[in-house]
Amino acid sequence: HTHELEQPFIVIATQNPLEHFGTYPLPESQMDRFLLRLRMGYPSASDERRVVTSALLEDAVEAGIDRAVVDHAEVAAIQAACARVRVEEALVDYAGRVVAATRESPFLALGISPRGFQGWYRAAKALALLGGRDFAVPDDFKETAIPALAHRLVLAGGSAGEPLGRAREEAERIMNELLERIPIAA
Repeated sequence: HTHELEQPFIVIATQNPLEHFGTYPLPESQMDRFLLRLRMGYPSASDERRVVTSALLEDAVEAGIDRAVVDHAEVAAIQAACARVRVEEALVDYAGRVVAATRESPFLALGISPRGFQGWYRAAKALALLGGRDFAVPDDFKETAIPALAHRLVLAGGSAGEPLGRAREEAERIMNELLERIPIAA
């Protein structure tokens, strides 16, 4: 049975550190479905103090801020604007060379999939739009590479018992090396 969902439909997920009870790494096929992996870290001392000493949700409801920040039409308009962001063929070729290098790397058992490449392309276009531009530049791809790609990489020779944090750091290191090594112009 197909269940139609109101558009846009967005899923945001969180993952606790591996040491926490009940948290297990996702298989590669599931990790590949996430557009970005972002690290939030801990809040600043002042922000954390504010969270601890106030009831932010209750304060927001009392202040009448218990509604969505944007509505479906606004999200759809942003998505349409993002789709119109232009990317020069030379920049797509550069991104393709980076993706191909992940597939050929002796340090990786699994490189970036076509879905991952497409996600990176879309993330770079979104960053260009956030920058107030209707065209992408190389820095849009470089700045989105780690959040859009590193979580999709599988290290060569890795073991199931390897600490997750170390694997993440190594994947990011390899990705950064590829970005530094591969020239934007062919």
